[in-house]
Amino acid sequence: AALGGDDFDKELAFLLADTFVAEYGGSVSRLMGDRDTGGRIAAEARELKVRLSAVKTSNATLVALERDLTLHIAVTRRELEVKCRSLIERLAVPLRQVAVMAGIHLEGEMMGPSEDDEDIGDIFSDQ
Repeated sequence: AALGGDDFDKELAFLLADTFVAEYGGSVSRLMGDRDTGGRIAAEARELKVRLSAVKTSNATLVALERDLTLHIAVTRRELEVKCRSLIERLAVPLRQVAVMAGIHLEGEMMGPSEDDEDIGDIFSDQ
C-alpha cells in the first residue's frame, strides 16, 4: 500500500479528535464522520504537520468544533513521531535502500533526540 503525507495527516487528525473527546466527551467516529467537522480537523492536522516540520512544538486551535466547544492543544514533534511511528517504520527500508544507492551513510540522529529509550532516528540507522 502507498504511503504519503495524507497518512501522517490522518494520524494527527485522530490525535486532535481523541484529545477533544477526552476533554469534552463524545465520539471520535462521529467527529471524524461529520463532513464539516472532520474536514476542519483534517485541515488543522495538515497545517500542524507543516508547522511541526519547522518547530518542536506548535499549537492547534479549533474554534466551536462541536456544541460551541473549542479545542486548544499544544503538540510536540515528538508526539507526532510517536503517533506516526508505524508509518515512519514503513519508510525505513526504502530510505535505507535509497541511501545505499546514493552512497549516503545514515546516522541514528535523523529525527533528533528522544525522551524514550529507543530513538525514532534509530529506525533509519545503517544496519
